[in-house]
Amino acid sequence: MQSLEPQLLDWLARYGYGAALPAVLSDPAGIPWAWIFLMLLAQEAGKNVTIMLLLGFGTLWTCDLVLYFIGYRWGTKLVAWLERKHPHWKETLDKARSQMQKRGALAVIIGRYLPLMGRWVGLGAGMAQVPPGKFVVYSGVGASLSAFGFGIPAHLLGREIVGNPLLMPLALGGCVVGMFGGVLFMAFSAWRSKTRGMAL
Repeated sequence: MQSLEPQLLDWLARYGYGAALPAVLSDPAGIPWAWIFLMLLAQEAGKNVTIMLLLGFGTLWTCDLVLYFIGYRWGTKLVAWLERKHPHWKETLDKARSQMQKRGALAVIIGRYLPLMGRWVGLGAGMAQVPPGKFVVYSGVGASLSAFGFGIPAHLLGREIVGNPLLMPLALGGCVVGMFGGVLFMAFSAWRSKTRGMAL
């Protein structure tokens, strides 16, 4: 946090409310560390917390929708190109697309917290042709969880907790547990679906 705090204060000084944009998008795993600490510092910096929360939500949701459009519009061509270049990937790609279609809500809402893949759930959903209406709802729920679910508790904790030496270990532990819990839940869901299919 010692190295992150000056960066966030600099963003707030330079961009004001615009600091919400890089903060919520800066982590590729979907766990918005910079967003959490930005919300810890926002009130001290004289920013309206409600505006910051709405900007964070809007940024995440817009990013999801843009990536979804790209995947929906050009994803089929990209997948076809990958299958031509790497024929042995076809089965894996087909399974991934099928799982995304079957578990659209779970994949879009929980999948954003998977390491390295979290920021790209919109692209994957578009490539899997998840229905647009459903994706808008799923993405809205997921963006709300990230923006409000992390931002509001961070704001309520307040600036005084930033210097607490237990903050980083506890926050890291909570996020690791959350990410692996999501991975295990999705794996269990896929296994249960597979065993049910074999039983039919």
